[in-house]
Amino acid sequence: MDTIKIGWVGCGYHSYNLLFDCLRNTPARVVAACDADPARLALFAGRYNIAAQYADYVKMLDKEALDAVICVINADMHYEVAKACLLKGVCVFVEKTPCRTAAQAEELAALQEKSGAFAMTGFNRRHAVGYAMLKRIADSDEFGRKTMYLAKYNASGYKSEEFYIFNHIVHHLDLARFLLGEITLTHADRVWVSDRQVGFHISFRSDAGAIGTLQSGSLQYIEYPMERVEITGVGTNAILDNMKRLEYNRPTTKKRNTAEALLRDGFDTLSWNHNHGNLIENDLNGFKDEIETFVECVRENKAPAETFADSVHTMRVLEHLRAMLQ
Repeated sequence: MDTIKIGWVGCGYHSYNLLFDCLRNTPARVVAACDADPARLALFAGRYNIAAQYADYVKMLDKEALDAVICVINADMHYEVAKACLLKGVCVFVEKTPCRTAAQAEELAALQEKSGAFAMTGFNRRHAVGYAMLKRIADSDEFGRKTMYLAKYNASGYKSEEFYIFNHIVHHLDLARFLLGEITLTHADRVWVSDRQVGFHISFRSDAGAIGTLQSGSLQYIEYPMERVEITGVGTNAILDNMKRLEYNRPTTKKRNTAEALLRDGFDTLSWNHNHGNLIENDLNGFKDEIETFVECVRENKAPAETFADSVHTMRVLEHLRAMLQ
């Protein structure tokens, strides 16, 4: 497949400012765009020179010969568009949150099995450079067994507590699964300032035996560092701070004097600290990589790891959290 013909559904801020340009180095071409808002559709299609424009995604799917669809709207529309695409055998990428309920995720996972197409979900932190490095370290033989997980995520005030849980915390529940394997929540609590400013303390245990703590709140200014993840092994730990500074504290040697104060292969701390003054193509947040992964999987006719078959587990954990907080 030389050129991947894509239909784009949802022409708002996230599409316009973060995702569309991620296609620039792929063999993909957006041949049709769809949005219910005529002004937004015209701006998007004009900016990216897309001739075919639709207010109804069903009509777009009926009239256009598409290889794939990218949908960036909200959980309800992600479910509806993904279902319509799979029924037509068209591969689809939907942004997080991928659907409203675990039952919907299960339905789409089953439909994917029958359709021959796949639906990829956009949990971008799985594709962020720092978290990919952190996972590679924590999964290595040298790191050993994962024992503890400590995570902190912050944001400015959100539209509502429910919106924050559904659109922000879901990222970090999914990331914990990505880094540790399946998890089961054991405790959840909140501190409440207002419906727009709330903080959560969440504890869990992984199926592999690690214990974890996740703190997340809409209580901070977004201009400050927002997140930090630390994974402890046995005699090792690895930390990713603010998505850009990685420190791996490896097995070390005793250093009692200057003669022994040596760096040795296989020992001592390794670190990575991205230089923000160095402009690179990848924004380190994972958006570019997730879109490139989607296009590559469409081209090679193979499903990525992040389909609804995987995301159903994230949606189950999210529903468990919401039940614990009631």
